[in-house]
Amino acid sequence: MAKKNNNNLEIFTIWSDEIESRLDPYFYRGYFRELEKELHNCKFTLAKLGDVCSPVRGVTYSNEDEVESGLKILRANNITLATNELNFDDIRNIKADFSVSDEQLLKAGDILMSAASGSKEHVGKVAYISEDLDYYFGSFMMVLRANKKINPQFLFEFLSSKIFRGLLFRILGGTNINNLNFSMIKDFEVPLPSLAIQTKIAQTANKNREKAIELENEAKKIVASIDSFVLGELGIEIKRERE
Repeated sequence: MAKKNNNNLEIFTIWSDEIESRLDPYFYRGYFRELEKELHNCKFTLAKLGDVCSPVRGVTYSNEDEVESGLKILRANNITLATNELNFDDIRNIKADFSVSDEQLLKAGDILMSAASGSKEHVGKVAYISEDLDYYFGSFMMVLRANKKINPQFLFEFLSSKIFRGLLFRILGGTNINNLNFSMIKDFEVPLPSLAIQTKIAQTANKNREKAIELENEAKKIVASIDSFVLGELGIEIKRERE
């Protein structure tokens, strides 16, 4: 229950038997409790995240290990927050003979997650790996590998949803924590319909995601054409930058 006092400060009330392992006003905000309630109203069985996937932590290296060409490393900046896509801008390379594990090489079906960032909103963002890649991932990243109980792309779609992001910020938002480890989220609940329904949801969501990206690219072209039109009408010509 929430109310405001005379200083317009929001006060939350919670019964003592509802408090589990933490006494944290931010954690018990009404919004988070409503998210949790809606999740529990799901028409499918809920499973714990730790029961449907396992984590792999990334490669730990230092600046001295970086080279111009070598083993390619993805970092948090290589996941685009707005679209949950991989981007290959600013790839780091480390020495070809650096000790890495095959488990740290990105594989089809992996879900790459940002586990630490200077900005809290980037913690927990995810990208789906649709094919085997010749890329490793850094120590501030984490890969979740789904087991046979769940469609990995379905799991990705749920982890990029507002309800998961909201409940994630429930444990991060009220603190100075800008990093994440699997033990913090392994008990998070995930809807678990049949594999056939999971696949259908994943395929439909992916088609909609691809359509959204296509529309976004179209919008960028339209905006560019408006710019060219306005400058053209003004008789202004922008010379092409030399390569």
